[in-house]
Amino acid sequence: MTRVTTGTVYMTVNANSPYKTFQDVIAAAKKDPGKLTMGSSGTGTISHLTISKVAKATGAEITHVPYRGGAPALQDLLAGNIDMMFDVIPLSMAHVREGRLRVLAAASAERTTFSDDLKNVPSMKELLPGSGIDMQSWYGINVPAGVAPDRIAVLHKAIVGVVDTAEFRSKMEPNGFTTIVDKSPAEYGAYIKAQEAVWKGLVEESGASLD
Repeated sequence: MTRVTTGTVYMTVNANSPYKTFQDVIAAAKKDPGKLTMGSSGTGTISHLTISKVAKATGAEITHVPYRGGAPALQDLLAGNIDMMFDVIPLSMAHVREGRLRVLAAASAERTTFSDDLKNVPSMKELLPGSGIDMQSWYGINVPAGVAPDRIAVLHKAIVGVVDTAEFRSKMEPNGFTTIVDKSPAEYGAYIKAQEAVWKGLVEESGASLD
C-alpha cells in the first residue's frame, strides 16, 4: 500500500574500541587485510551489502561474519567478539545513548540531521565523496493479494493519515527513521518494482548467494 519510513544504515563499534573514526577503521583494514571483522544480520542483508560497497570504494578488506539476525551480531559487538557492524540503527540506539557503542559513519549520502544522537555522524558524501553510496532501508505496509482495490484505497488513506502527522514523526525520528508515504498504492507498487533492480545489482556486486 505505502512506505511508512526509511532508515539509514550506520557503522558502529564497541565504545572500548581503539577506532574513533571511520578513517581509523579503513586504515586498520588496509594495514592488516582481513583482520577486522564485521558482523551482519546475514548474507545478502543490507548490512552485508553496505560493507561490500564500502570495501569496494575504499580498497579495504574486512572479513564479513554473518549472523542469523541483527540481535546476535549486536551481542557479539557488545562483547568485543567482532570489531564493527553496519546495520540499521534502531536496534543499537539504546546502547549508543548509554555509551556502550560508538557511531562512526552513516551509510546514507546525507546526514540524519533531525536526530540529536546522530546529527554529528558524517555521511558517505562527506567520507567517500564521489562513491555514490547511499544505503538506506525502507519499511512498508502490504496486504495479501486479492484484496479489493476499494478496500486498499480505504486502508491507504487511513495509514497515510497516521504516518503524515507530527506525532508519528516525533516517535520515529529520534530512532533514526524518516517518515515517508506514497501518494497511492500504484505509486508504491512502481517503487517496489524499481527497487528490485537496485537490490539485484547490489547483491550481484557483493557476490552473495544462497549457497
